Amino acid sequence: MRLLTLKADPSVSRYLCNAAIALLVALPMNSTRAGELAHAAIAHRFYVAFNARNLDSLDKFMAEDIVDHNPAPGQTYGLAGVKASLRGFFALSSDIQAHNDLVIAKGNYVTVYSTATGTQTGDLLGIKATNKPFPIHTLDIWRVRDGKLVEC
Repeated sequence: MRLLTLKADPSVSRYLCNAAIALLVALPMNSTRAGELAHAAIAHRFYVAFNARNLDSLDKFMAEDIVDHNPAPGQTYGLAGVKASLRGFFALSSDIQAHNDLVIAKGNYVTVYSTATGTQTGDLLGIKATNKPFPIHTLDIWRVRDGKLVEC
């Protein structure tokens, strides 16, 4: 399944919602597929929160004891550590945005290939701010349990 994410403009969001409903009507649905789509929607909420810099909303769909298998240097455990790591990204770039290029949901896992772009306005691991645009390509594999992200 390939899903594309666009910037969160209200008219675009309505369009995407209508397109998703049309897909749900057109595609054969079973309980497994419905669960996978629900898991993909939960993972998508992370990128919406990231782009909005809304770390408080992470509490609603990320487990307090989430396991980050690729933590930043010195990152603490759990949701508090994830939030601290994200604050570092926001300090790196005042305009960083993540765009999902490919989303694949299978069982309790959601794999997201995304590209984050922005301008390096802050220091990163000893590299002084360049004020130049940059891309970061990521491959996130999320595990969902009881409606929350529990591993990444």
